[in-house]
Amino acid sequence: MTFPNRNFSPREARTALRGLMSRATPLPIPGPYDALSAQLLERLGFKAIWGGGMISTAATLGTPDVSLLTVTEHLRFCSSLAEATGLPVVADCDSGYGDALNVARTVQLFDRGGVAAIVIEDQRSLKQASLYDGSRSLASRREMVGKIKAAVDSRFDEGLMVWARTDSFAAGVEVAEALERAHAYAEAGADLIVPVSRTLEPLRAFARAWDRPTPLCIIPTFFPRLSLSEIAELGFSASVVSLAPTLAALHGVEQVMKSFIACGSLSDTEEMMASFDGICDLVGYDKYRALAARYIEKDTSSQ
Repeated sequence: MTFPNRNFSPREARTALRGLMSRATPLPIPGPYDALSAQLLERLGFKAIWGGGMISTAATLGTPDVSLLTVTEHLRFCSSLAEATGLPVVADCDSGYGDALNVARTVQLFDRGGVAAIVIEDQRSLKQASLYDGSRSLASRREMVGKIKAAVDSRFDEGLMVWARTDSFAAGVEVAEALERAHAYAEAGADLIVPVSRTLEPLRAFARAWDRPTPLCIIPTFFPRLSLSEIAELGFSASVVSLAPTLAALHGVEQVMKSFIACGSLSDTEEMMASFDGICDLVGYDKYRALAARYIEKDTSSQ
């Protein structure tokens, strides 16, 4: 008899994530919107998951990603994904929730919370999610380097990866300067670089010119037809599929409930939904029943 996730080890998850970065095929990292969807992604065979700030904010607060979510709220979201699956969780930590000292505290919180990697971006606070239109303001290179150094030095487990994201292209910076920033971040100790852009050509040029062993990760939200093989050819080791699970779920809920409103019943929607037994199986209901039978004695007395 084994307790669910009894063998989950943050250190093992972190070791696994580092190993996955060296695969010939880029690692797909989908973004669940809660623990249940994370379990489904695990069952489908994904090896790591994304704790996205936009989805965490939307699922927790029902607001846009405009720096309203607190560090503890996002920590709870990301930890729930790790606890439910045991998979490596990459936690999107915005700009670190403050200056370098705040970054250090953030890293230690998420280190204790069991995630496998944290992502810190070089936007100035208050940051703006890359998916939204509008200009960006970057923190100075010196400030971001200080944050990365603080993140690297403050982690309890050196296996915890520190990913540095640059929003250079959204801020109107040319490829050469974006590369200079990324080189400085890698030199400061970043384990992986995440350049983001709403267009593909800057990312193509960036990856072509990248000359360090530090791996690269792409977030191809605006390039949904880009295949993993094409991403590999570009030179990226990982690909974050941040929104697809949430968008698919919202679409499914909308279609089912529209049908219910129109028909007054769910008779036309059975094939559009998972079964109740499927949910019970996904969350391990039978395992918990067996555990209860083993450890909880039934009290047949009336007192």
